[in-house]
Amino acid sequence: LAHLSAAGGYTMSGGTRWFVGLQLILQGSFWVAQWEEYYTRILPHSTSDFFGVTEGVYGLGLLNIMMALVDRESIFLRQMGEFLPRWVADILPPSLSQLDLRYVYVLGWACTATFLVISSVHRVMRHFVSTKVRWSVRLSALSKLLVPLMTGMAPLLLPGEFLRSNARSVS
Repeated sequence: LAHLSAAGGYTMSGGTRWFVGLQLILQGSFWVAQWEEYYTRILPHSTSDFFGVTEGVYGLGLLNIMMALVDRESIFLRQMGEFLPRWVADILPPSLSQLDLRYVYVLGWACTATFLVISSVHRVMRHFVSTKVRWSVRLSALSKLLVPLMTGMAPLLLPGEFLRSNARSVS
């Protein structure tokens, strides 16, 4: 929850659909890590020995220091197109080049978490193959990912006005 609060505070995204997305990313990646440990009996600390828990914590610590030294509003409330060379911004669709940097940050976090989740699923499936686990067990394991995914995505279906009036703002 500390990571979620910090990221929501940096990006000033509290009370928005983006904050709900941040929550889904954090809880989903945590769930998949525990799911992987359940089936492999190993809780990995990294992916491919170059990115893992330690690097993530160091990155968040560095980000905390950086956020203490800058004006968040002057950075995160600006549009992505303002930071890119003009020729790159012209190539991008307007919906992307006009996206606030705070939302680009959330999308970057989502991409990183997606990579880690896919890596976890891959390691579990590889473990199943090496230990010759039956297909019924493999399908059962994969099905256990569906309920948390659907539960986590359900708040994204709520109307924006409901989120603005009922979601706690940490920004």
